Amino acid sequence: MRKTWLIATALSLPLAGFSSMGAHAVDAATATAAADPAKAQTPDQFIQALAEQVFNSINGKRLSDDETTARFRTLLQEAFDLKSIGRFELGPYYNSATDQQRTDYQQAFENMIVNAYALRFRDYSGASFKAGRSIPQGKDTQVDSQIFPNSGAPAIDVSWKIRPENGSYKIIDVAVEGVSLGNTEKAEFASIIERNGGKVQALIDALKNNQVGLTDQNQ
Repeated sequence: MRKTWLIATALSLPLAGFSSMGAHAVDAATATAAADPAKAQTPDQFIQALAEQVFNSINGKRLSDDETTARFRTLLQEAFDLKSIGRFELGPYYNSATDQQRTDYQQAFENMIVNAYALRFRDYSGASFKAGRSIPQGKDTQVDSQIFPNSGAPAIDVSWKIRPENGSYKIIDVAVEGVSLGNTEKAEFASIIERNGGKVQALIDALKNNQVGLTDQNQ
């Protein structure tokens, strides 16, 4: 099975693996922002500060499954513009969905990510993270980075598309090894809807029943 946006989420939110090596590389402005990514001055500082926040959230702590899931969901909601991502991935079918279907879809979409990866949140402890160059893209910015697995496996190139929002930033897409995972998941969602006569409810039901994305989580 191919990589999906969910795998990017598993790699990105567990920046809990952000090591002391990465922490020493943070400049003063980023260190100030680390306590609150909302205070980050630039997109790359936002990503680096988010790494610090996640690291401080679980490093050295023995968390229950419920505590881990709650922290994962909070960080997911704070760091990602889930509404914009969800709308993008639903594509033209968003316009044909009822208000209730849109609400149900957004909740099911978030729950899919949490259910698939919340408990894997702890698995990246000991990895390291390094934010790299920032590339302006209109009102958005692409921030390149690398994640260094604690297993000694090759570094993973991850690019983040960041959008300013209310004086801070939100992540609106992630590309792993050059593959935009928002586009990948969008194609899968469209395929499910098309196989079911263009009915958005079919995708919502599939998400609620854990029939989307979860089969890819080990790939």
